[in-house]
This record gives sequence, C-alpha cells and structure tokens, in this order.
Amino acid sequence: MKTCFLFAALAATLCAQAPSGGASPDTVIATVDGNKLTVGDLQKLLSNSRPELYQYFRQNPPDAIAQVFAMRYLAAEAEKLKLYDETPWKEQLEIQRQELMFQAMTTHERNHYQVSSDEIAAFYEANKIRFEQVKVKDIKISFKPGQVPSGTSPDDIKKMAEIAVAAAHSTTDRPEADAKKIADDLVKQLRNGGDFSKLVAQYSEDQETKESGGEFGVIKSTSSYPADLKTAALRLKAGDVSEPIKVGNVAFYILKAEERTFQPMAEVSETIVQEIRQQHVQQEVKDLVARFKPVIENPQVLMQFTSTPAGQAPPKK
Repeated sequence: MKTCFLFAALAATLCAQAPSGGASPDTVIATVDGNKLTVGDLQKLLSNSRPELYQYFRQNPPDAIAQVFAMRYLAAEAEKLKLYDETPWKEQLEIQRQELMFQAMTTHERNHYQVSSDEIAAFYEANKIRFEQVKVKDIKISFKPGQVPSGTSPDDIKKMAEIAVAAAHSTTDRPEADAKKIADDLVKQLRNGGDFSKLVAQYSEDQETKESGGEFGVIKSTSSYPADLKTAALRLKAGDVSEPIKVGNVAFYILKAEERTFQPMAEVSETIVQEIRQQHVQQEVKDLVARFKPVIENPQVLMQFTSTPAGQAPPKK
C-alpha cells in the first residue's frame, strides 16, 4: 500500500539531540573562517538540522561543520541577490514553508491533545497482549566462534569483525557444534522432568544468574535483550522450556518460563498516551484528506497531466 505523502512527512518529524559531554555552552570547539564555534553554537546547529546531517556529523565532524558553513555562506549570497523572488525558487520556498507549517501544526496538535484516564484504560485493555511479560530462568552454554568464509561483501566483512571480537573475549574453547549438542541434550532432560536448578549448577556459564538457580528476570516487549532471545521468551507459556537460542556468536541460551503476567497499566501509561496522540493526529490528517478529495470532472485532461513533465502545461488540442 502506498503511503500518503502527508503521513510520510508526519513520520519524518525528528530533531537530533546533540550531547555536550558536560562542557560549558561557552566552551570553544573550533574556529571557522575566523569565528569561534562554541558548544552552544554546535548544539543549536545540530538540534535544528536534518537527521542526515547529524548522522554525517557523527562520522566526520570537521567536514560536516564545513559543509554547513559553506551552505550558509552561499545562502546568504543568494539573499543578497534576492533570488528568493525568482522562479522557480519563490514557488519552491513556498512549498517548503507549507510543509514545515504542516509539521508544526501536527506536532502542536499531538503535543496538546488531552488523553483521558478512560482512554488510557480502554487502550490498555484492548491491547493488553502487547504488554505481556514473562519471568524466566536460563542456562547459558558458551562457545568460541569459528571463522566464516572470507568475502568482499559488507555483510561478510561485518560478520567476520563480529566473530573476531567475540572470539577475542571468549572464555571457552568449546566449538559451536559441541555447545549446540550440549544445549539440545539439556532441553531433552528438562522436558522429561529434569531439575532446572541442578542443571544450572552443573552446566550454566551465566555467572550473573548461576548462584540464584538461573533466575534471569522478567522479559517484556520493550526489553533491550537480543531480538531472538526476546521473541523466544515471549512465546513461552508458564512451565515451558525453549529450544536452544543462539545469541550472537558467543552462546546458546535455554529459557524456562516461570510465569506470564502483564505490565501494570501505570508502567506503560506514558507509552499509551503518546500512541493515542499519534493515532489522533493521523486520523485528523486522514479525515482532511477525505474532505479535500476532488470530484474529477474532466478525467481526460487530468490524465494528460500525469504524462506531462512537472511544471509544464498539458498539450492543447
């Protein structure tokens, strides 16, 4: 399904938050064309920039700063020549202004829409399954990652780098295949009534949970655990034991679900409020699009516009 450009613009509203590293706003970072650039100046520059610039700044700060100042200089020269009054710049500036005002208005509407406690409660009940959480125990079987075939693709290079880092920090020389075999055998024992705590004490290499019998804690959809681990945990019913879950290039995890519960409504209320506000704005835009849907009175002429380059009138008959 194609997305309306208004919704695309709505989703694109993003401001970069520039860290200061604890430095004073008056701290001078650099000199640009004879002018001092302070921490405050840089924070303001990044906070009002497009996300793409912020990402480039993180890769190459000096070049990103230089490009911004070069752009500002040329823009100022264009102002002196009053190019903003010339076609097509005048028309394009007006379009950009309208798009910015659209984003400003939708952001204002979203931030000021009042969400009642009844709305929060209704949303929570209707979407309760999204707020499920599971308390689990774990057994970790570590392995030392092997090498992957060399290649030239970026994915291969990234994979090899990850494996090299994992291997350098590995605490075992056990091959991955051996770790998988141990994990598979432990799953069979557990599903046949094996004592989880005893197997944790005998086999687990998770030093953070071993002393507590494998008490891993609560996993929820918003947890920052690896996706595979989180997905597997949230599929478990109380008492279930998972298949071995490979996490990164370091270990297999076996999870046992202790109990399934729901996050308290108070814990997720702010998330619910933000989602209701976003839905409200999206519905308002959708209603306006429906309101302004044109009644086409001359489809033949309209079709000529679709095959005509932008900015040109359709050919006369």
